[in-house]
Amino acid sequence: MNRMRLYIIGMLLSLGLTAQAQSDTLQLTFEGSDIRVRINRSIQEGALDSLLCSYGTCMAEMDSLWESTSKTTSFGWVLEEFDGPWIEMRKALDALEGEAGKNDILLVEDSPKRALPYTTFGYNDLKEPVIFETADNNTIFNYSDDLSADQVFIAGSFNDWDPTATPMERTTQGWKVSLHLEPGKHLYKYVVDGDWTNDPENNRSEFDGYWGKNSVYFKTNYTFTLNGNEDARKVTVAGSFNGWNEKSIRLRETDGKWELPVYVKEGTYTYKFVVNGKWILDPLNARVRDDGMGNLNSVFSLGPPHMFQLEGFLEANEVILTGSFNMWNEGELKMVKLADGWYLDHVLAPGNYEYKFIVDGVWTLDPSNQVTVGEQNYKNSVLSIEPNTRFYFEADPGVQDVRLSGSFNGWNEPGYSMQRDGAAWYLDLFLPKGKYRYKFIVDGKWIQDPENQLFEENEYGEYNSVVWID
Repeated sequence: MNRMRLYIIGMLLSLGLTAQAQSDTLQLTFEGSDIRVRINRSIQEGALDSLLCSYGTCMAEMDSLWESTSKTTSFGWVLEEFDGPWIEMRKALDALEGEAGKNDILLVEDSPKRALPYTTFGYNDLKEPVIFETADNNTIFNYSDDLSADQVFIAGSFNDWDPTATPMERTTQGWKVSLHLEPGKHLYKYVVDGDWTNDPENNRSEFDGYWGKNSVYFKTNYTFTLNGNEDARKVTVAGSFNGWNEKSIRLRETDGKWELPVYVKEGTYTYKFVVNGKWILDPLNARVRDDGMGNLNSVFSLGPPHMFQLEGFLEANEVILTGSFNMWNEGELKMVKLADGWYLDHVLAPGNYEYKFIVDGVWTLDPSNQVTVGEQNYKNSVLSIEPNTRFYFEADPGVQDVRLSGSFNGWNEPGYSMQRDGAAWYLDLFLPKGKYRYKFIVDGKWIQDPENQLFEENEYGEYNSVVWID
């Protein structure tokens, strides 16, 4: 997707189109799996022909298309409007990405959807141990379902689904490859003599968005272990990572202990084991926490902690931290009083969170944090862990309030409050990979980002700014 967008931007710059000219003569929008192009016919005929040719078709072909029944150019663009003030055409994003420089040397079927893997928790379910981790932290994939194949590649989310980038080595038992993967969820398929093939030994798969499925492998980063209990019929684990479902995650007995390697996203989690229907704490884990209702749970964390602090309030008897990260639990995260205020280390995954302090029963905003969302009694402080995107707005001196809202916060109104730096306003957020639409709310008025060349029309006939995170 990134190559496709760079291709479009580079093409526009090569034509000498400025941001203002784009808004007047050219509109690019992304709709599902398609890119839609609208070109205003008011531009000079020579410029119009050059612009069309840059998309792989020219005026002569467009004229002939309008007289035919197919309405599809030789480069795959579908013509939707030609006689009016705008020329409109659309094309699949994957097809355009291919023209941007991806030259496959192997003839293959249509590739599976380039889904972006995202999950907070998962574990593997292999029929046979055909995927395993090595001592040097590499992952070995083995494929033996077709020993007579001439070529086998592995393609997936780890190599942008390139069907020829990662060849597998032929062995006496089949084909193998060693990959260095980061902890998390990875989607993949084998490309066997040009045919996209699911892993026959992997029970984990998910719909690829088109006509089939992708195999799923989790590079694990944590192992649940329960020693003893050799006579148990069934041992499961349940916790905040799976909605406390006591039946879904079953541990496996090996060498006198019950184990299950899993992947969990950075953060803090509470859990218990369930042995023959009886809920127990983890005897190997000394960390426990009251859930706010008088029940103790085992606790583990992955990742660096964030220090929450509330200065002052030294006369308070109790301060509770609560937020979107723990379902607004009113009794779980008790803060510790020190000489100058209240403190609590808490591990959170990269993301944006709402929170408050409960001071002797009174819900209180963080006085040291200017970023908020909501209004009056529904106003919360906002925290961004490992922000990777800065939104910036240069305002007139008389502007009193600038806020940000978009697809990343459900188009919340009045949106996230932005911080002022002289005449400029800014806000740093963490956004996962993907496409986001947004607008600024300037003294109550919704406006498009004037400094962003990427935008698309919305359902109100106006335009939303667009940002892509790679």
